[in-house]
Amino acid sequence: MFRRLRAATAVAAAVAATASAVLVASPAQASPSDCLSYLAGAGYPETTAKRMACERAASGEIGGYVFCYDVLRETGVSAAHAAEACDRADGVWAASAGAGSADR
Repeated sequence: MFRRLRAATAVAAAVAATASAVLVASPAQASPSDCLSYLAGAGYPETTAKRMACERAASGEIGGYVFCYDVLRETGVSAAHAAEACDRADGVWAASAGAGSADR
């Protein structure tokens, strides 16, 4: 009986550890620097507005992605580049980087 109790305790501890890791881990790392680096590579100079847009998308705020996209478009960034940059800031790119979505 003592063995069963010990085994049950070990299994419960393992399940609890796994569950807490899943709850704490985020699906992707959001980073304004990914957004800004992408824009720089596409030939867009960094400005305060672009930095603010990328930071808002990376913040995880509701509407952050839309804000990012709108500001980047207003500063002359093409629709395709704005979408990709905001995806990268929002963490979408990091989550799907081997899935071919970066070629959208």
